[in-house]
Amino acid sequence: MKKRNKEEVLSGQRIKIAALLTGISLLLLSGCGNKAQEAEGSQVQTDIAVTATEQTAAAEEQAETVDPETLDYAYRLHITINPEFKLYLDEQSKVVAVACLNQDAEDLFSETDLTGMDLEKAMPVIIQQAVAKEYLADGKNITIDLEKSTGSGQVDTVEQVIAAAVTAELKEQGVDAVLELQDAGTPVAIEGTDTGAGDTVSDKTDNTGNGSATNVSQKTKCSACDGTGICQECKGGTAPCKRCGGSLWETCGTCGGSGRQTCPGCGGSGVDATSGTSCRHCGGSGGNTCQQCGGSGGKSCSICHGKGVISDDCILCHGDKKCTVCGGTGEL
Repeated sequence: MKKRNKEEVLSGQRIKIAALLTGISLLLLSGCGNKAQEAEGSQVQTDIAVTATEQTAAAEEQAETVDPETLDYAYRLHITINPEFKLYLDEQSKVVAVACLNQDAEDLFSETDLTGMDLEKAMPVIIQQAVAKEYLADGKNITIDLEKSTGSGQVDTVEQVIAAAVTAELKEQGVDAVLELQDAGTPVAIEGTDTGAGDTVSDKTDNTGNGSATNVSQKTKCSACDGTGICQECKGGTAPCKRCGGSLWETCGTCGGSGRQTCPGCGGSGVDATSGTSCRHCGGSGGNTCQQCGGSGGKSCSICHGKGVISDDCILCHGDKKCTVCGGTGEL
């Protein structure tokens, strides 16, 4: 009886253990299924994100590669400094696109976006960047060929804006450059363009006799030398010496050139005031030989050293003979 009960107990325990193991197996299988589903869902989300990113990049690349010539523009500026590029403008002279034509242009606009900017503001930015990146300096040319599309407004107005904006910014930057403005390849001469500083853009004629270039440096006659370029103190080394007046002789300042001095003992009377006899200092002559010049009355000019003109001793040019304001060019 006891033996049978023990077997029954053992049998019941085995059943319980089997049931427990079965439950654990089901839980493990359920967990693996959930993880697999989660992994699958995560992969789907990743694939969607990658696809969206690729589509965005493709759209951006497509936008960047749009041919500006297909855009609705009113004016096109072909600009050559060393960077070469084209600006496309709408009817309000706002920049709608920029097309870089060489590597220098790519570098020029690497950190600058002109899109949406008015032409009168865009041109100064271009000049600033060109100067900063050392593409534009004294003596360089800026060639701008302006073309308009069919039905566009007045080109003259755009030309005036270009000339005024470029002129003012070059003056601000202190760069002496030349603007060559063309209308569809034909040279343009713009007269009387106000730079905002009282100057005007002047015409510059080429070898064919056509006004093809506009000098935007705006040099004016030097007021210090009246355009002569010579030092006004020494007149280029021809002005008479201020000490001798060109005589080469420097008059003694003590005797006034007479070579004699009034006797200090008798005051020039030649008589001793106490005794009434001849002055013992001058022997009754009333004067003595000038101690300063030794009786010569003067000496060779100590300023010009016998040259008679202002030269190396000029207080302004120190012998250079050129105007110290304009450097001898006669222009400012």
